Amino acid sequence: MRPIFLFSCLIFCFPKLLSQSTFDQKVIADKVQKFISNLNDKERTRVILDFADSSRSNWSNLPMEEVSRKGMMVKDMNEAQRLSLHDI
Repeated sequence: MRPIFLFSCLIFCFPKLLSQSTFDQKVIADKVQKFISNLNDKERTRVILDFADSSRSNWSNLPMEEVSRKGMMVKDMNEAQRLSLHDI
């Protein structure tokens, strides 16, 4: 399984998405908050990265053996976390 790089991108781009979007922003914001609330403090620090973090623009879809990635792997999540992630 790959880490939750997509989720990290969502967190980095979230303010921009909210300002340009036409969908119901409260729905997606509530789903993201639900996912974050299912994480403990250690997991939260792995998943939520600062907007200024350089990894935001330095990404790759190469295998993990070749590229180090920040974030959290889906396989490391419990069922509630996986369900709330996929609900986003």
